[in-house]
Amino acid sequence: MRKVRLGRTGLQVTRWALGGIPLSTMMGGRDEETINRVINAALDYGINFVDTSRVYMDSEANIGEVMKTRRKECLIASKSHSREYDTVMADLEESLKALQTDRIDIYQVHELYPREVEGVMKKGGALDAFKKARDQGMIDFIGLTSHHVSVMLDLVKTGEFDTVMFPFNVIEREPEKELLSLARSKDVGTLVMKPLAGGVFTNIEKCFKFLNGYPVDVILNGVASLDELKEDLKWAEM
Repeated sequence: MRKVRLGRTGLQVTRWALGGIPLSTMMGGRDEETINRVINAALDYGINFVDTSRVYMDSEANIGEVMKTRRKECLIASKSHSREYDTVMADLEESLKALQTDRIDIYQVHELYPREVEGVMKKGGALDAFKKARDQGMIDFIGLTSHHVSVMLDLVKTGEFDTVMFPFNVIEREPEKELLSLARSKDVGTLVMKPLAGGVFTNIEKCFKFLNGYPVDVILNGVASLDELKEDLKWAEM
């Protein structure tokens, strides 16, 4: 599968990657055996990136069951929804344990709202915990995720974030106005979530063709079964 350079991280990542929500039995996924098969099949195909979060219930643990034998084949991104220094560090410890690894490639501030920016960015706030974790070798890069383009525009300009994740699809198109070009100019890696608008669209071919017309790096798509994985992979290399 074709790989792309994920911004200034320099990581070589498959353009199509696994989203972690359906890899949780409590958030739309099936049983643990099916999830295990999906992850292994994706790796067998050549996909080398999976994104999850501390708040995705058992997603990290299910991914960890595969990572304990195939960690070298896969880059891992996870997230903390905590906004305080101590709770971010606690989240990270739990994530490392669940994922059965001693290092996470990209650790992200999860779903940041405008009202939370000041607290995250202040001295002694959440961002300082991410930096400390990076300095200690617990993570390699710091990412940001949000549904608010205004937040991402402001924070990409700070130079503190190596990647930015946002919803982008046929109906959610605000990132195309400024965010994509700004991220590219700052060499910040771009990760697209909700390429099918959270399941609103079922025509995978059209959705992937739409995204392939834009300068985005990685498309994260959640699949809950081997059949879904096979169907998506038909169009992943377009």
